[in-house]
Amino acid sequence: MGLIRKASLFEDNSNENTFLNFSFRVFSFKHWGRISIYLLSFIGLVLISIWYTGNSKVTLLFFVSLSLSVTVLYVLAQLLLHVIIKVGRDHQLINRLSLLNLERHKRAVLLQITTFSLIFSFLIIIFFVRTELLDNWQQKFPEQTPNHFVINVQSYEKSDFGQYLQDQGIKTQGLYPMVRGRLAFLNKQPILQAVDGTAHEHNALHRELNLSFVQDESISLKKEAEISIESSLAKALNIQKGDLLGFRVGSRQIEGVVTETRNVQWDSFQPNFYIIFSPGLIEQYPMTWISSFYLASEDKAKLNQLMKQFPGVTVIEVDEILKEVQFIIEKVSDAIELIFLFILLAGTLILSSSLLSTMASRMYENAVIRTLGASIRQLRHFLLIELAVVALLSTLIAVLLAESATYVLYSYVFQMPYHLHPGVWFGMTVIAMGLICGLGLMLVNKIFVQSAHSLLNQFSE
Repeated sequence: MGLIRKASLFEDNSNENTFLNFSFRVFSFKHWGRISIYLLSFIGLVLISIWYTGNSKVTLLFFVSLSLSVTVLYVLAQLLLHVIIKVGRDHQLINRLSLLNLERHKRAVLLQITTFSLIFSFLIIIFFVRTELLDNWQQKFPEQTPNHFVINVQSYEKSDFGQYLQDQGIKTQGLYPMVRGRLAFLNKQPILQAVDGTAHEHNALHRELNLSFVQDESISLKKEAEISIESSLAKALNIQKGDLLGFRVGSRQIEGVVTETRNVQWDSFQPNFYIIFSPGLIEQYPMTWISSFYLASEDKAKLNQLMKQFPGVTVIEVDEILKEVQFIIEKVSDAIELIFLFILLAGTLILSSSLLSTMASRMYENAVIRTLGASIRQLRHFLLIELAVVALLSTLIAVLLAESATYVLYSYVFQMPYHLHPGVWFGMTVIAMGLICGLGLMLVNKIFVQSAHSLLNQFSE
C-alpha cells in the first residue's frame, strides 16, 4: 500500500493540500533563516564592492540593474517554461514523465534557466564586442578619414601652416578658429540657477567650451550676435531658440541669441564645436586654430618634420589612440573572460546543487518507474529531455538579451546598421546542450547504475 500511495505522486492531480504545505514552508523558521543568509550575503557583497570601487553610486546602480535583470529573466523563464509544458502536453510533443519532472522540480529548473541565460548572454556580448563591433565601427568610415588632429596653431602662423601642409601633399578640410569660453548665463540668469537641477552635473557647465564663428555656408547665421548650438547640449540644458546665452572669455562677457540647433557627428574625426557664433563677435578675442588630416602609416615621418617646423603646435595621433583603446578593450575582454570562467563555474555549481537537491526524490521516482517496467535507457531519455529544455530556454533567453544589447550598441552608440547573428545562435545552442546535458547526466548517473531493488531498500530503511 505504501508503494501505491507514493506512486500516486506521478499523477497530475496530486495537488491535494498544496496550499497548506506552501503556507507552512513560507512561514517556517528554516525558510526565513535561509532567506536571511542569502540577504546578508548579498548585502555583504554590495558593501565589499563599494569599498573596493570607491564609488557607491555606480556600484549600487550596477547591483540594482543586475537584480532587475535577474528578476526579468526569471519571469521570462517562468513564462516560457509554462508555454513549453502546456504546448508539450496539449500536442504530445514531450513525453508525460519529462513534463511531470519539469513541473515537480520547477523551482530548480527556473533557477538553472535564469543562471545560464545570464551567463550565456554575457558570453555572446563579449564575443560580439571582441570579434566584430569595433572592427565594423572602424570600417564604416571612408578611406582617408582624418586620423590626426592639430591644435594650438597660432593666428600668425596659420597661413604658413596651411601652405606647409599643401606643399607636403597633406589634405585637410581647412583650419577652424577656436576661442575658449565658459557658459555663464542663460537669459540673464546665472546658468546654474537657470537650468534644472538634473542638468547641474553636465560637463559643459564645469569647463571651458571651444567656441568658434561661422565659416561654413551650411550654417545660416547672418546677423551679429546669433548662436548655433549643438542639439544634444541644447536638449540637456533645455535651451530653446530665442534664448539669450552669455559666455565669459577671460574677464569679458559676450552674449548671443540662439537661432539654430545642429546635429553633430562627433565620431566623424572632423573639428566640431558645441557653440558657433555669427561673424563679427568673437574674432577680436585671442584664438588658436584647429585642423584634422589623414596621414598614411608609411608617411609618419612627416610628423617629425611638421613638429620641427611648427614646434608650438600639438599633434594628436587618433589612429594610435584607437589602437591603444582596442588594446585596452582586448585586455579588459581577457579579464572579463577570466571572470566569465569563474561565473561559468558558479553556474555549474548551481546546476549541480539544484540537481543534487532533488536527487532523493529523483532516485525514488526512478526506482518506482523501473519497478513498473521502464528501462534505464528510457529514464536517461526522460532526463535528457528535461535538461534539453533547460539548455534551449537558457539559450533562447540569452540570445534575446544579447541581441537586444547589441542592437542598442549598434544603433545608438556606434550609429551602425544592425544585423542578426544566426551563426552565434547555433553555436551557443550547441555549447549549451553539450554543457548542461552532459553535466546533468553525469551528476545523476548514480540513479541509473543502482538497481531498483537497492534504491527502494534505501527508502524503506
